[in-house]
Parts: sequence; structure tokens; C-alpha cells
Amino acid sequence: MRGWVPGGRGRHRSGRAGAAGRSARLVAVVGVLAALAAAVLVVGPAEAATTYTLQVSTSADRSSPVALNGANVTGNIYVFTAPATDIKSVSFYLDDPTRANAAFHTETTAPYDFNGGPPAAANPYDTSKLTAGTHTITQAVTTTANAVQVYTATFTVGGSSSSPSSSGASSSSGTSSSGTSSSSGTSSSGSSSSSGTSSSGSSSSSGTSSSGSSSSSGTSSSGSSSSAFTLDLSTHPDRSAAVALAGQTVSGKIYVFTTPATGIKKVVYYLDDPGQTGSPIHTEGTAPYDFAGGTPTSAYAYDTTALADGGHTITQVVTPTSGAAQTSTAAFQVKNTVVTVPPALVSVNPDGVPSNDWFVFSRIGTNLNGSATYAQHDQDTVVLSNTGSSTITVTGLTLTGTYAFNPAVSLPQDIPAGGTLNVPIRFVAIAAPAVQMGSLTVKSTDPARSSFSVTLGGAWQPAAQGPNEPTLANYMQVFGYKTQVVYSGQAFGGNGTVKTTGDEVLSPFWVAADPSQPIVARELANTHGLFQPAMYWYPRSDSTDPCLPSTTLPGSCTMIMNPPVSEAQTVLPRILASDGVTYLPGQASFSPGVSFGFNFMGREYSDDTRNSTTGDVKHGCTSPCGHHIRFYPLKDNSGKVVPNTWLVCVEMFGSNYDYQDVVVLVSNMKPDLP
Repeated sequence: MRGWVPGGRGRHRSGRAGAAGRSARLVAVVGVLAALAAAVLVVGPAEAATTYTLQVSTSADRSSPVALNGANVTGNIYVFTAPATDIKSVSFYLDDPTRANAAFHTETTAPYDFNGGPPAAANPYDTSKLTAGTHTITQAVTTTANAVQVYTATFTVGGSSSSPSSSGASSSSGTSSSGTSSSSGTSSSGSSSSSGTSSSGSSSSSGTSSSGSSSSSGTSSSGSSSSAFTLDLSTHPDRSAAVALAGQTVSGKIYVFTTPATGIKKVVYYLDDPGQTGSPIHTEGTAPYDFAGGTPTSAYAYDTTALADGGHTITQVVTPTSGAAQTSTAAFQVKNTVVTVPPALVSVNPDGVPSNDWFVFSRIGTNLNGSATYAQHDQDTVVLSNTGSSTITVTGLTLTGTYAFNPAVSLPQDIPAGGTLNVPIRFVAIAAPAVQMGSLTVKSTDPARSSFSVTLGGAWQPAAQGPNEPTLANYMQVFGYKTQVVYSGQAFGGNGTVKTTGDEVLSPFWVAADPSQPIVARELANTHGLFQPAMYWYPRSDSTDPCLPSTTLPGSCTMIMNPPVSEAQTVLPRILASDGVTYLPGQASFSPGVSFGFNFMGREYSDDTRNSTTGDVKHGCTSPCGHHIRFYPLKDNSGKVVPNTWLVCVEMFGSNYDYQDVVVLVSNMKPDLP
């Protein structure tokens, strides 16, 4: 992983230093990691993946290259990507670290040259086209694995050195030092070098100094420094545990400031504008000098989520108390988007509800024999699907709660790419409580997720009908829905009085949320007696009784669905296909095209004014009465409201006001209030 590196103050890169250098880095990193455990910096891959940098040569054959980052250049230069392996394409950007404009040049075959060229000789780039001062080249490398790595090198045109290299030095991150070899954040032979700096016979670091002179990011010198001031980075408002900004990969809130804070009149800061052609982002006239401002004891944070992921620069122009202004630029990477590889092995719920990681069941009675009268949803199948490109082996299946494999699945089981494995499960409860939860844990060789669990929810009742049935609140638990049917201090049920409970919304009429799509209804539970409370819709414009209770319903009622009598005491009741034999999920769609109301069995309306109030009055309702259908917005098992999706909860005949005689999940509709 890329991390903070003390002393060298730069990036840790792979494949550049020897074993001794890596050992030195590991020792140095241990202390810093402890101090920065709470840091918000995002760390990228180090030893695990190739890191691509920009090299510069003064020869067309690309010989004797050095890192472009930190180099002083003049005349013709030859810039190229190194190493040139495992690359699909490279796009180069000049003075455009955010890649906001079209690429300067794109290469698709090796070697990958900034200005193109055949394998034997790169095309030169004439730096006289650029103004003297600091510039950047950014490369976006697309690897053969389709990953994209972005790297920005900061360099100076027309500096004191006529060559982009110094004597006898090499560096992996744009650094060079006479008689030493260094990678970012690593020092040897008593000197240290950081990203984009070089010095002859001295220690060079963005924001850190040891014996010798200090050189700022993107400059090079021989025994002297072009800027005595650097840009430092902290993850704390008190500016503690700071490192050089140059070469870092950051996320979230950061605190950037000028070091040292002495001998300064003012500092002007520029973001992604190394040539200072636009307006500064901030100017500080008193110490400490913070990029985003602040007080002496606390810097203000800069939120990097305001920037696109990728390469960026901060340039500071420091006016000292004496002498000329000094300019330095620090290039860094922003990485707020965490790229994760999704698991390949997933669970699929054939029922569709409540979700692919939540399954529901129901049973009646104190033995495991099937009911002769009522269907029971006591068996279901968890389908394990391999969505990946290679075989996954399921190595473990573990159940908790009153659930059993039906039958057991032998293990291990290989699932080829695109294949599935069925895991049949039965709800085997024969005693209370009404709600019985369990889980299935799956272990496999999926490299992205070796273990995951699905939730099992069961509704048990000792016998059919009446007080034996689970409550509406019980069903919310079984399905994992966080919808509140009653708030603390409220009495649920009532006597048909028109009054809301819990999250309920009063609306007698509804319309499609998206008229171009059908409204979909799925029955979640039936607990009525041995009759069929068919579900209908009717147009709001029908001022007469549109759904009279008779064998053939006259008026304007249109049937949505009608589960058979045998499905009267179960979760997820089914409907019969047109052949009268085949069972299908209890789901149907309809497209009213107008404002509409609901009706069940020709008797109970969503418009309370059309319902019989005889039973309500007997139970003590005064006025207004007839409230026999409740509508609740659906909240999923995370507590999130699902847009335009509702639980329709029905009380038939005004008998016991439990509002779970029929429970229907309806999507793509919204209230049509007066």
C-alpha cells in the first residue's frame, strides 16, 4: 500500500530500490503509521502493482533517462512512460493535470512517447514552445487489466541546469542526488530525496529538511535551492504529523500549509494552475500560511471531494521579507472513489420479495404435516448464482433457527461461471413464538467475499384464523420491513374511525407515479377465512357504487387478481394460471390511466365514505367511520423509504380491525389528494 514515508517525505513506489532500501523504509514507516492511524489519506498499491512514471532523455534513443518530475529542461527533450510493459494505451496531457481538455497525444504501442515516434527514435518535444517556469505533464495509463493509473510530473523550463539529469544519479520519482540512488521516500548514503526534487551532495525534501539544503517540489539545483519554502500536508487542523504534499495520494479533508512560516510577507496559492494564469484560490498575509486559511491554532480544511479523482497541483508564490518571490508547485493525487470488486457468488430469491438476501416462510400447526385445507409457504429455495468468469466452490452451508435443509446439499460443490446451485430450505417450527428468524451462511472460494449470510424470516401460528394469526406488526418483522404501523403511545386497530396510525398516509385515491409504466401489485399475506377477497381498481370519476358485491361485479370495477381459497392463511399467496391448475406468484400489473381507488371483494373501498359502517358503530365508532384500508409507505430492511411503493393493509367486514386480512405491496403509485 502507498503510505506516509518519513524523512524522504515522498511516495513509496515499487521496483525501484534494492532490498536494503525497502528494509529501511519499513523500519521508518512503522512509527509514522502509528501516529497517522486516523489519517484520511487514501493509500494506493505499492509492491503489488506496477507504478508507471514519466522519464526524460536528451537523446532520441531514450538513453540515460532520468525522472521528469523535478527536472530542469531546455531545448529538445524526449519524454516517455516507464516501464513500457502491461500497457494498453497512454494518454498524455500538457499543463492539464485534471485532464479537463483533450489529450495532447495518445500512444497505443510501445514505447509510449509523449510526442510519438517509432521504436528506434522518439520524436523530440521543443520546450522553447513553453514559457519559462513550472509546467506539468500528466499521463493516464490504461493497463492490459483495464485499470487506469494517473501520474503527473512537474518540471521547470529554462532553469539553471541545461540538462534534465545530474551526475551519476537515478530516481523513481523525479529525484536525483549526486552519488546516491533513491526511490520516493527512501534515503541511502546519509541523504534523502523526495518526489520532484534533486540536489548535489545535499538532502532534498518537500517540506522536510535534513543536513544540506532544501529544494521545493518540481525544481532542481546543484548545491543551492530555488525556493526555501515548501508545501506541507497534515490530516489534523493543528497541522501536526505533517508530510510533504508533493507525491501524496489524498482523500477527504486535508490541511495544506507553507513551511517554514518565517521570513514571509505573504503567500498566494493556486489550485491546478502551475502557470498562475488564473485567479489565486487564496492569499495569506499572516503566519501560519494555510492554503484554505485558518487561525494560528487551527487550519481550515480543504475538502478534496470537490476535486475529481486523479492528478492535481497546488502552486504557492511566496513573497519573502527580503528578496524576490519564490514559486514552487506540489503535484499530488486525489482518490476519493474506492474501487471495489463486487462478489461473484450471490444469492437469488425466486420469490422476488422481500429481497435477494431475505427469504420468508409461514407454517400452521404443531406438527410438520401439511395442512389439508390451507396452503403453507414453509419451503423455499436459496439460489446461489455464480456471476463471475471462473468456477467457485461452495465449501460450507450453515443454518440457524428453526430451519432445515430439505434435503441436505453435499459439499463441496463447484459452481461454474454463469451456473447456479439450489439450496432448498424448510421452515420447521412447531411452537411459538409467532416470528422466528434464522439465517443461512454460505462459505466459498469467491476471492471478493469468502462468506456471506442471508436472512430467513418465518411466521408461525398454532391454528388457522382468528386470534391464532400473526399480527400486521409480526409480518413487518418477518419481511424485515421497517415501516411503522403504529407509533409508541398509539393504539393499533381501533373501530374503523378515520384516523392514521404509525407511518400511514390517508388517501382514498391514487395515480400512477410513472404513467408510462404499469402499477404492480404483489400480495404479501392473506389471513382471511375461506373466501376470496379479490382485488379491484375503479376510476375515481365513478360516483355510483362501482363494485357491488355479486357473482359478476357490475359497474366500473376491474379485477387485479384473486388468489384461490386455499391461499387464505399464508405469506406470499399464489394465484392460478388460466389453466386452473398451475400456480403462479401472487402478482399482477394494471394501468388505470386515470385517478383510481381500490376495492376488495366488492365490499371494502379505499374511499372510506363508500364503506359500510355497521360493524364500526357496533365497536364504538362515532364519526367519521368506514376506515377499512390503510396505506403505509414501504421502508426496506435498511429503513430507507422505497419511492412510490406502498403497503396496502385491509380489514374485511369491520370485525376485529387487525388490518392483515390482505396485505399487498403496490409499486409505481402515489396519492391523488384533492
